[in-house]
Amino acid sequence: MTHTLFDSPTDGETSHLDAGALVKLRDIAGRIEEGNFVQSLLERFLRGTPERLQALRHAAAAGDCEALELQAHTLKSSCAYVGARVMAAVCQTLESSARAEDAGDAERLVAKLYDSFERIAPALQELLIEHSAGTPA
Repeated sequence: MTHTLFDSPTDGETSHLDAGALVKLRDIAGRIEEGNFVQSLLERFLRGTPERLQALRHAAAAGDCEALELQAHTLKSSCAYVGARVMAAVCQTLESSARAEDAGDAERLVAKLYDSFERIAPALQELLIEHSAGTPA
């Protein structure tokens, strides 16, 4: 199923991106007069997330709860900033489980993170291109 930037949930699915979060980013960027704030944030998220996901995959395979907790916490914050609500929720679950020294479901949760990122990355990339061109998304 192809997803657009702000899909309406269907069939029990949760929208992967929160439009309100990105609107807030634009508002903040306007107030601090940093025209490239949103662009920079999206670029860092799109560039850094694959590395974080890979680190999570390795930590899950090794059952390394400390690394899982740290990486999930860091990724959770990034996801929240760009409105990646499904990813943020999965990171919260993964972080909580790792804190409790329970890595039993980690590989499944990391797979969910990969799936969600694959769904939202094209839409965020499109938003980045539109923002770079100076057209509102």
